[in-house]
Amino acid sequence: MNDLKISELHPQNSSSIVPLVQQVQQIHVNEYSHVFRADIPEIELIKFLESWLSKDNVTALIASNSGQKPLGYLIFEIQKREMTTLKKPSRTCIIHHIAVDTSFRQKGVAKMLIEAMKQRIELLDVDSIAAEYYAFNQSSAALMRSIGLQISSIKVDSGPI
Repeated sequence: MNDLKISELHPQNSSSIVPLVQQVQQIHVNEYSHVFRADIPEIELIKFLESWLSKDNVTALIASNSGQKPLGYLIFEIQKREMTTLKKPSRTCIIHHIAVDTSFRQKGVAKMLIEAMKQRIELLDVDSIAAEYYAFNQSSAALMRSIGLQISSIKVDSGPI
């Protein structure tokens, strides 16, 4: 992975990560078909990504090899919470998506993306890093533990009724 390069993905280049997003989407469809769509037209996915990545507080990073093929991506957002009656103010870096091409998993690509994210947020006065993942996704659970994230809340649902 010596030739791996981490760079920011600009919204107009969102189409480059569509195959990776589709891989992740299929994993979620396989586990939660009552929640996740399997029939997303590519153009709809591109428009969604372009719109999302155009927000000021959302950033996407891609890991690519010398051939410029995206091997992985990470999408994060800086969320600012004002002080409320019950909670203190905070600035949290939320990892929304992290994915690595199936043929490049377990090779340190995800950790490199996370390290690049951490470098970018160093100067942003961020209090913490957070992420959500589905209970079935043990790979994500292991990755989040490996970077020091701990379970802080648990969400439960009934599934389809």
